[in-house]
Amino acid sequence: MFKSKNKQSGVASIFIVVFFTLLISVIVISFVTIVNQDQRQSTNADLSSSAYDSAQAGVEDAKRGLEQYRVNCLKTSTPVSDCETKYTSTDPTTSGALSGAQCTTFQTKLGTDLGLDVEGNSKEVKVTTNTADDSTLDQAYTCLKVKLQTNDYKRTLDNGNSIIVPLKGATGNPATIQLNWFEKSEWYVNDTGNTLDLPNAVSGNDFKLPGNASDWGSKRPPLMRAQIIAVPRTNVSLDIVDQGSKAVFLYPSSNGGNSVSLDSTSGVDVFRRGMKNSPVAVKCNDTSAYACSVAITKFSIGADYDYYLRLMPTYNNVKLQVKMLDGAGATIKFDGVEPEIDSTGRANDVFRRVISRVAFDADQNGIDVTQGICKNFTLADSYIDTTDPANPTKNYYHADCGTGKDNLVNE
Repeated sequence: MFKSKNKQSGVASIFIVVFFTLLISVIVISFVTIVNQDQRQSTNADLSSSAYDSAQAGVEDAKRGLEQYRVNCLKTSTPVSDCETKYTSTDPTTSGALSGAQCTTFQTKLGTDLGLDVEGNSKEVKVTTNTADDSTLDQAYTCLKVKLQTNDYKRTLDNGNSIIVPLKGATGNPATIQLNWFEKSEWYVNDTGNTLDLPNAVSGNDFKLPGNASDWGSKRPPLMRAQIIAVPRTNVSLDIVDQGSKAVFLYPSSNGGNSVSLDSTSGVDVFRRGMKNSPVAVKCNDTSAYACSVAITKFSIGADYDYYLRLMPTYNNVKLQVKMLDGAGATIKFDGVEPEIDSTGRANDVFRRVISRVAFDADQNGIDVTQGICKNFTLADSYIDTTDPANPTKNYYHADCGTGKDNLVNE
C-alpha cells in the first residue's frame, strides 16, 4: 500500500513539472514573438520612411529638371536647339523628360545633365546616403513622371490671401473657366456632423454679409472674389489692362446659379474700382467633391491677349480647383503652370509613392493692394529756422497709419 501511494505522488509531481514547463515555454515564446513583431514593425517603419525619403529625392530632382528647362528654354533669347526633343516632346518614341510618358524617361533624358546615379537596365536612380547604416536600406526611386501639362490647377488659400493663376493653355486661350471651391474634406467630418452650412436662400439683393469671419461658420463655403485680368501681348499699358480687367464676388447659396457672365451687362467690377451690383449667388450642394461650382464665361477680349485669374476667399480658408474649357466644353490643359511630379521611392522591398504639384512660373512680382496701402511719412512745408539755435522751429505735414490721422505739426 505504501508503495502505491509513493508512485501516485511521483506521477502528480511529474504532471506539475510538465505543466509549469509548458507554461514557461508559452510565456517565453509569446515574449519572443512580441519582441520579433516589434522589431519587424520598427524595421518596416524605417523602410517605409526611407522609401518616402527616396520618393522625395525624386521630387527634388524633378524640380532641378524643371528649373533647367526654364533656364535653357524659356528664360533665354537663344534656347538650346534640343528643347523639344529633350523636354517636351509627346511623341511615344521620343518622349521628352517633362511629358510624363514613362517611368524612366526623365532619368534617361536628364540623368547625365543632372548627375544622377542611374542604374543600367532598371534605370532606377540610387539615392546616395551619408552613413554606413543607411546604405543597408538600398534606397532608390524607381519611377519618376513629370508632367508640364495638367488637366486642372489646385491650391489651398487662407482667408484674405490671393493667388494669380496664369490661364496658359496648351491649345490656346479658354472660353470658359470652371471654378470649384470648398472641398468636401473641409466640412465633411463623421464625428461632428455632415451638414454643409449654407446661407439662407437669396432673393434679389438679400445678401447677408457678417462683419466678422467667426460669424460665418467653419462649415460654410467662403465668399470668393474672382478677377479676370487680360494683358495684351504687345503695346501693354496700364489703361488697357484696367479696361480688360473684370471682377465678381461669388456668394455661396442653396439656390444660386451655376454660371456667371463677365460681359458689360453683368454685375461685375469692370475697372476693379467698385462693384456695380450685389455679389452673384452660386448654387452649392453637399453631394459633389467640391461644394460650390461655377462657370465663368464671356471674359475674352481677343486672341492676342494673355489671361490671368486672381482668386481670394473671404470669411474662410479654402481648397479650390480651376479648369479651363474651350468653346465646345472640352478640357484645355494648363501648360507649365503647375507641373505634376509623380515619384515612387524604394528602400529594399518597400515602396512609397508621392504625387506633388509645384508652382513653376513664379515670376509674379507685386503686392496685394486689395486693402489699400498706408505709409507713415513726413513732408516739410517750410524750412527749419536755424538763426536762433536755442529755439529752432519747423513746420511739417505728418501722416500716421496707426491713428489714421494726418495733421500739420509746428514745433
